[in-house]
Amino acid sequence: VPTEEVLPNITTEIVKNMNYKRAEFATNFKNSSEARKNNIKTALKNFDGKVLLPGEILSFNKTTGYRTPENGYEKAKIIKNGMFIEEFGGGVCQVSSTIYNACLLSDLEIVESHSHSLPVSYVSPGFDAMVNIGSSDLQIKNTLECPIIFALLFFINLRFSFLNFDQFLFFI
Repeated sequence: VPTEEVLPNITTEIVKNMNYKRAEFATNFKNSSEARKNNIKTALKNFDGKVLLPGEILSFNKTTGYRTPENGYEKAKIIKNGMFIEEFGGGVCQVSSTIYNACLLSDLEIVESHSHSLPVSYVSPGFDAMVNIGSSDLQIKNTLECPIIFALLFFINLRFSFLNFDQFLFFI
């Protein structure tokens, strides 16, 4: 069987060339229910190690997948028809909103975003990014001349930092 060597787009040498932090945004989920914390962590896992090349568009919904028990999501509060109700995936909008704000601070292009029908506690009004498969997505375009790599780190705060590198940006 013929084989083809595939080299990585991002090398150790590139990672060693960190320069400075471009932007950072954090939200707190310390007082969330255990199910909501699980959903936040489940959504975040889909971003760890994700590479967004120049000109590419990232879809939050395509990256996180359907909010089902099979994908690790639990029932937690969501906003639907102007009311708080329990549904699978409650809490993922905090992830999309945190990413949205980090992107705003980093001057990345927001292709699509939608606000909730009610205010949320983790960001100021108008700075949330509601997501729902089939109707509302957060889409980000990498308008930079270098790739973006997503890596995650969270404890009780959900934090996305944008660090500039000589050849790419890094999300933590």
